[in-house]
Amino acid sequence: MARKTRSRSPRPNRNRCPRRRSRCPNPWSVQNRRRAPKQVAQPKQALPKKTQPPAQKATPKATPKSSTKKAGITPSGRLDGIVEGLGRDATKSQSKGAPAKQTAAQVQRSAQLAVDREIKPHWQRNAPSGYEVELLRLTLEIRLSADGKVLDVRQIGDLTGTTDSNAPQQKRFIEQARKSITQAAPFEISADGYDGVIVVRQPFAAVRR
Repeated sequence: MARKTRSRSPRPNRNRCPRRRSRCPNPWSVQNRRRAPKQVAQPKQALPKKTQPPAQKATPKATPKSSTKKAGITPSGRLDGIVEGLGRDATKSQSKGAPAKQTAAQVQRSAQLAVDREIKPHWQRNAPSGYEVELLRLTLEIRLSADGKVLDVRQIGDLTGTTDSNAPQQKRFIEQARKSITQAAPFEISADGYDGVIVVRQPFAAVRR
């Protein structure tokens, strides 16, 4: 007799949900396993900045009080000390404002420079020319007042360097030197506070052209 084979019913698919066609989640799948909670990195706490202590303000030093007592003056309740002090201050201010008088040596030096500087352009135009005139030498003494005016002109010594060749120019050499002094006067001299006579000796020599 032939064995009757039982028809086996198909096994239900565990991966399929009986109600829905979509697959049911497999509890044993790797994705559905409980994952260990991730360790969240805690934020680092910022260290407090070191604050510098506030700079200590320098305490102003107390200025010493000026002593009201002056040497030789005692407070007596009168106005004598005040009047005396005002008189001293006035004399001090007058002495400071007055210009210092120049010495004779300073005035002499200033006058010599001024005379030499101011005569030079006139002498260059007036100096005579001729044969062997460059050998002639002359010195004139000029007396000046404090304001630079010429008081007198004198010849110091004889004319030197004279030869027979420059004889026609010797007299004219002296005249032209005096003329140059007259044209340059008055001279600009700084003689503040000086009232005396200023004496300057000015040499003259031939000019090369």
